Amino acid sequence: IESVNTLYTAKGVKGETILPDGSKVILNSDSRITYPAKFTGSTRDIEFSGEGYFEVQKDSLHPMVVRCNKNFRVIVYGTTFNIKTYNNDNNAKTTLISGSIKIVENVDGKEFVRDIAPNQTYTIEESRQLATLEQKVDFFVQTKEPPLQSIFYQNQFWDAKHANSQDRFREIISRKEDTLKKIRTEI
Repeated sequence: IESVNTLYTAKGVKGETILPDGSKVILNSDSRITYPAKFTGSTRDIEFSGEGYFEVQKDSLHPMVVRCNKNFRVIVYGTTFNIKTYNNDNNAKTTLISGSIKIVENVDGKEFVRDIAPNQTYTIEESRQLATLEQKVDFFVQTKEPPLQSIFYQNQFWDAKHANSQDRFREIISRKEDTLKKIRTEI
C-alpha cells in the first residue's frame, strides 16, 4: 500500500509544500493537493483543486502530471506555472511563467492537447464551449512611424487571435494612454 499526502488550505489560509522530488507548491486559500510519499513509475502524478503556484523540478524522463478537478491535466517537465481551478468557478486558468507545459483536456471522451509557452494563460470554460489562449505583452516595438518607440507594457493581456493585429494593440494602448505616457521612451 502506497502512502499518500493530502494538504488542504482552509478559506483565508495559504500553505506551502515540498513534493518528494523537491518541487515546491504554494497553495492559495481553499485549495487541495494530493501526492504520493514517493514518486515511482514513469510519471510524477498529483491531484489538485483550488489555486496553486508550482515550481517543478526538471526531470525530462519523469514528467509531472497534475490532474485537476475540472477534467483536465497539466503535463510538466520542469517549469514554473500557476493553476486556478476552484470547484465553484465556471472556468479554470493555467498561466505559464517559465518553461513549457501541455494542457490535456478531456471533452466528450476525446483528448485535446495544447502546448503553452511562457507568459500565456489558457482558460477552460466549464461548459467546454470555449477555451482561450491569452498572451501577456511585456514588450512591443512600434516601427510604423518615426520616432521609433519602445513601450514596456506590463501585466496586460489580450486574446492571442489578435496577437499580430496592430489595430488591436493600438486600441489597448489608447485605453491605457495615461499609464503609457509614464513609461514611453525613445530609442
